[in-house]
Amino acid sequence: MATAKLKERMDHVMNYPALKAHAVSPRRVTVMAAAALVLFTVAAGIVGSDRALAATKEGPYALRFTATRSGTAVLVQGTVSDNSTHEVIASPKMKFESGMPASMTKSDGGIDVRLDARPNGDGRIAVDVTIDKDGQLVQRDTIIVTPTEAEQPKYSGEPISLDLESADLRNVLNTFGKVTGFEMRIDESVQGKVSVHWHNVPWDEAFDSLIKENGLSYKIEGKAIHVSRNLS
Repeated sequence: MATAKLKERMDHVMNYPALKAHAVSPRRVTVMAAAALVLFTVAAGIVGSDRALAATKEGPYALRFTATRSGTAVLVQGTVSDNSTHEVIASPKMKFESGMPASMTKSDGGIDVRLDARPNGDGRIAVDVTIDKDGQLVQRDTIIVTPTEAEQPKYSGEPISLDLESADLRNVLNTFGKVTGFEMRIDESVQGKVSVHWHNVPWDEAFDSLIKENGLSYKIEGKAIHVSRNLS
């Protein structure tokens, strides 16, 4: 029930009675969970400070960044959210060749978010984040993030095509409810405009990209999908 893949999770919900009949006993699950906790604790000590996700909540804006490597290319992406309202004001991302510096600026509503990424000499990437509001510097931080190898997701949803500019985010999410047959439960905090350009893209891949690029998270509750802002 807890798999991260949307399509698999939906299949599990629809086939729950059959899955439950073949499930392991609660006692065995408890033993396995205890063993997993021990392994996780040991692994945490080995991994130390190498993190695939780097975040800070210092200053007016909270920053969360990840980096993934695919071949020689690195993709850095993150969310910038207002610490007082928790509203996501920007979801910057940029792709560049590994080992090379790169820069980009994302502007929206008088707020400019500039990223300057550079190799850190130890396999990690330093991302200098500069935020200007109405032409005035309001925050500057450096995020150190360790790239992880990009997983190649397997999507099997029916392909959809959608080409929208500045569409209401909630309306686009509700479109997926119609596609999947699931009830969409969307928190009031989920607001904004999005532009999407999908041509024959599996619907579960499109849904995943919409969720990630807008700083959202979701969970399946019975035959409903609950979408909320990712504040962690």
